Amino acid sequence: MRLLFISDYHLPQAHRGVEVNTHALCTALQAEGCSAAVLARLRPQGLLGAWSRAKLKLSSRRRLWTAERLAGYATYRAWRLEDALEGVIAHAAPDVAVFQGTDRAAAGAAAACGVPVLLYFHIIPHWPDVPALPRGRYLANSRFCQRRMGERHGIDCAVVPPIVPAEPYRTRVTPEEVTVVGLSRDKGGEIVLGAAERLPEIPFRIFANDPHGGGRGDRLLQRAAQLPNVRLNPPQHSNAALYRRSRLIFAPSQWEETWGRVVTEAQVNGIPAIASDRGGLPEAVGEGGLCLPHDAPVGEWARAIEEAFRDPVAYQRYREGVHRSRARRITAPESVTAALLGQARRLVDTAGKAARAPEASPC
Repeated sequence: MRLLFISDYHLPQAHRGVEVNTHALCTALQAEGCSAAVLARLRPQGLLGAWSRAKLKLSSRRRLWTAERLAGYATYRAWRLEDALEGVIAHAAPDVAVFQGTDRAAAGAAAACGVPVLLYFHIIPHWPDVPALPRGRYLANSRFCQRRMGERHGIDCAVVPPIVPAEPYRTRVTPEEVTVVGLSRDKGGEIVLGAAERLPEIPFRIFANDPHGGGRGDRLLQRAAQLPNVRLNPPQHSNAALYRRSRLIFAPSQWEETWGRVVTEAQVNGIPAIASDRGGLPEAVGEGGLCLPHDAPVGEWARAIEEAFRDPVAYQRYREGVHRSRARRITAPESVTAALLGQARRLVDTAGKAARAPEASPC
């Protein structure tokens, strides 16, 4: 089975949840004996951007894409996905294309690319409509995402959760801090800092999503820097480093995240979470922590954190819930690859049967 993932960006030019997920999927699929490749937009910055720009200019064939294997599998990059799609499909020869970007025009091009397509939603896109898939199927990364896409667009998505291999996240944990990944208004930054102010004896470590960002993010970081119990760290590309001192994940997100990857990564080490009830976060937390209403008063968030630090019975209950977590089972590599390959094989089988069907006799 040969799969081509089509994404907005890819490692190392972007390092968000979807890029991490795509890399882990490609690695796991290759371990299963499949072939995986990625087509992503090209960013001009950095050494890879400069090398790719030069390669595009020097190409005698005037290709609209470049290719390399830095991640251990073919990664194609282009300025515009829809312009490069035909050439990349001809070169990679996938059995199935898996589109998981946010650009509606590129999604339409993928739907008409000539091979079976899985349209895989990792966020709720702001599209006026969803491309019809005459040779494809819709996927969602959570039951929440499945439900929301059905409500907005009337489509039926099969659920394939994010993949979270244990080994990159497993570490020896000294459980002494509240861990927060990403400080922004959407991520509940005001709640995070309000809780830290109310709990001066509890240490908070915040891994900023962009320490040099602008606007609201800068004001939150400036406020955080004034709190003696808050330590600010830059973004971490070492997965295990996030969790080495974590007693608790704090994720009071105010927007509808379709999953909550940081929660599942932390559960590898038995670390529970206190999170909001927004989007797919309750699915990720499961019994391994507590979900509060996203608009709960700051004092309520602070009390929940304090209980997890001060009450060993409550904390042990959360830890036991982590070990019973359904999320850990369904995001394991063998579960996710089986689910994705099952969907892909059904598409290929259906396409093969349609190709072998005899033409209807004329009337």
